[in-house]
Amino acid sequence: MRIGANAARAVPGSGVLLCALVAALTVVPALAGTGGQEQPRVEGEYGLVVTRDSGRITVRWLTGEPAAGYLEARSGERLLHRDTTPSGAGHLVRFADPGSGHVRLRYGAADGDSLLETTLWLGEGSGAGRRETVFGARDSLWVVGDVHGHYDRLRRLLANAGLVDAGGRWTGGHSHLVLLGDLMDRGPHVTRTLWFVYRLQAEAREAGGRVSVVLGNHEIMVLTGDHRYVPSRERLLATRYGITYGEMYHPRRSLLGEWLTRQPAAIRVGDVLLAHGGIGPAYLDMSVPELNDSLTTYVSEDLFEYWSDTTVQITPRDSAVVMRRVQFLFEGPSVFWYRDYARTDSAGETLRELLRRRDARLHVIAHTPVPTIRHSYGDSVVLADLERPATEMLLLVREGEDYQRWVYGMEGAPRRLGGADSTSPGTRR
Repeated sequence: MRIGANAARAVPGSGVLLCALVAALTVVPALAGTGGQEQPRVEGEYGLVVTRDSGRITVRWLTGEPAAGYLEARSGERLLHRDTTPSGAGHLVRFADPGSGHVRLRYGAADGDSLLETTLWLGEGSGAGRRETVFGARDSLWVVGDVHGHYDRLRRLLANAGLVDAGGRWTGGHSHLVLLGDLMDRGPHVTRTLWFVYRLQAEAREAGGRVSVVLGNHEIMVLTGDHRYVPSRERLLATRYGITYGEMYHPRRSLLGEWLTRQPAAIRVGDVLLAHGGIGPAYLDMSVPELNDSLTTYVSEDLFEYWSDTTVQITPRDSAVVMRRVQFLFEGPSVFWYRDYARTDSAGETLRELLRRRDARLHVIAHTPVPTIRHSYGDSVVLADLERPATEMLLLVREGEDYQRWVYGMEGAPRRLGGADSTSPGTRR
């Protein structure tokens, strides 16, 4: 059964020979499409792609100017691999996959003054990406709505709140930060944003804190082959490497793609419910763990991996099986797509029932953009998606049975979140 009539087709990997690919990378034109503006950064994690397949790790990276490349991979003090690549702007190295633990990459131009570093956490228990869905109450909880690849804004936002230092490293201690999905698509530096959050998640865990990523509709779209909102810069990265964008974020073979599939659909922190679009009437009967158990099942199936690949024949048990997955992942009532808490005033009964059943006080959502973070339905919902993504962040500080609610910007002091307003939110897919 072929799936994905509304999604862009994901073309399988081409299997180009290593020597041919390296040669091709030396002649592909520089990244363009910036409208005459300054060329975007491509070095290090701005252009890093790591895939795992058949017991091997493949690392692809770019250098600003054509040069011989160098990569070194270590697990602790043990050298796993060291290699150089021919002169070019794009580089590729493969080495044996240790399967678990930390792998520290040092890579860049062989004749450069300094090499860049990225740590890979392999395996669900090794630091990044362990799916957790229910947390105890926190004295303070930080929440960021849709980021859409705006790495520089996100980093400034977190730095102003004291959650990262000048180098972008976690300084939030035991704090809990939640990103409400849509890290991907639209913006200038999606790849860099994902590597940044991937690292922060591991660093926060090691410090006793948490960085939770709740999947948004754009992660679901990209992982299932719908690339209509992928910015041209990201497409050009894939072209530069001679692969498809689908391979860059393949849900099984890409390190970041597989990491994304381990993130939840919704979480609960104390008496606060958090989801990208919101938990609407279609899912009132499902607890947060049950929602995430369904997601775990669906993303682990061949149907999810090959959703938009019409070259692969997938035969589900029956049409009802497919429809449950379509409804959960792609339709308006799903937690990734629901908008009624943000754009109507008629969902109050549903909201009250949701909060009653979950013994919750507050629902924080994103997905539907507003000019500034604001309340909806009195103060029972907070809308955290912004028309200018990643320019504000919500801070909830517990005070007795309720929360003080603050909004941080990219600079300056926070402001107290006011009462509900009547500003009509926009709509963004």
